[in-house]
Amino acid sequence: MTLLDIAFQNLRRRSSRAALVVLCLTVAVSMMTAMVISNRALQLSISSKMDDYGANIVVAPRSDQLALSYGGMTLPGVTTDIPEFDGSVLSRITSISDGAGITSLAPKVVGSLELAGNQVLLVGIDFSRELGMKKWWHLNGRSPSAASDVLLGASIASDLGRKAGDRITVGGRVFDVAAVLSPTGSSEDDVVMADLKTTQAMLGRGDKITFVEVTAGKGAVAERVAAQISAAVPEARVTALKQAIEGKKQVMERFTTFGMALSVLVLVASGFSVLTMMMSSVHQRTREIGIFRAVGYRRSHISAVVLSEALFMSLAGGVGGFAAGSALGWLISVKLLDVSRVQVGTGTLLLSVSLSVVVGLASASYPAFRAASIDPARALRFI
Repeated sequence: MTLLDIAFQNLRRRSSRAALVVLCLTVAVSMMTAMVISNRALQLSISSKMDDYGANIVVAPRSDQLALSYGGMTLPGVTTDIPEFDGSVLSRITSISDGAGITSLAPKVVGSLELAGNQVLLVGIDFSRELGMKKWWHLNGRSPSAASDVLLGASIASDLGRKAGDRITVGGRVFDVAAVLSPTGSSEDDVVMADLKTTQAMLGRGDKITFVEVTAGKGAVAERVAAQISAAVPEARVTALKQAIEGKKQVMERFTTFGMALSVLVLVASGFSVLTMMMSSVHQRTREIGIFRAVGYRRSHISAVVLSEALFMSLAGGVGGFAAGSALGWLISVKLLDVSRVQVGTGTLLLSVSLSVVVGLASASYPAFRAASIDPARALRFI
């Protein structure tokens, strides 16, 4: 009979105690595994939000006057001349050294015209660029494309009583309402959006542009692009819009840190539980150990038997912890982080099992040493 056979038979005879050890390790490892999986899902979620967020840089003319606000910039009042760029600003932006990192540009012209007896904010946009950038927009109607199409914000459509398919007259010109934008909770709800060139002509602006929204990479890349745009367009105020994503990232990082700290505490607690149960097991098997020593088993053999038992239980706890942690991590990712695709690979399995084995063997080291130190002559007195 090998030492591994002896260890396995000991576990079978004391299955209830072994089950408690496995349960402690399973709980600890499952929490750590869930945190690893949810942290990975968090990174995917933030990456996805960064992609969906649209423009992360706004290029606007410098101005000291404040009144109207749209698209992350504040515009001067309608009775004051709005500082604007000429049409060359787009080529200057794309000509920067990191211009290849710019994935989209959305120029806009903003002005005020009469609609139904009231002054409304009219925003000229390039429909294809704008819809490609703002993927979170939901249109109630068809996608606008023609020069005679307009897109109404949710609030202004409600105030006017207009819906997709209706017609409106803005500044003396008749337009077809292609779609109504679902509420966004931003200034887009209160504006009328029309074709860029059509709006420039109606406002008498020529090729003037009020501001430009830019999508360019993430993190340090966006900041570098913003700095280069500032140098290329010195008359512009260039702002990197990252506060919303950064705020969510900080909150979720705190959540992850708290979860990892809690998992470490549970691991330490499970280690002490394994230590206590293994010590109790060694004490109850004093006579058995004395017999082994009397028939020729060395101290190293006794230690190997105890550590082998811990190894078997650790492997079981690691596999169980991986299974439970994967399920818990999936729930956290789907329900809290809104991530439909959760990555659970062999690396996570190896991490879970390795963690369980390290905790189990470390906790069993002292009981193994105590078992090997038992005096066989003294132990045999209890027979």
